[in-house]
Amino acid sequence: MPITPGRYRIKNAATWTTIDESTDGAHIVHGWKQTNQPNQHTFLEWDVARAGGGTFTLKNVASGMFLHTDGPCNYSKLVGSDIVSSWYLEQRPNGSV
Repeated sequence: MPITPGRYRIKNAATWTTIDESTDGAHIVHGWKQTNQPNQHTFLEWDVARAGGGTFTLKNVASGMFLHTDGPCNYSKLVGSDIVSSWYLEQRPNGSV
């Protein structure tokens, strides 16, 4: 089953936290336990679109910023940025990505 572009809430498969962009203007992206409180709904949703070559872009619905890394090395932090980054999303046999 191919990955379908659309609007998603993205969870870390290991920690089951949902990626969330900070609302303080710093555009830091981190994982938070989804509580379904009103303050979370705004920055939890991401538009996933095809970027070509089997890659996708992830754009935060509320901020309009793209998911990006703050450096080229392992363990770099995730941030929201106006720089468009492409991501490989691997779909597992159970349908999760």
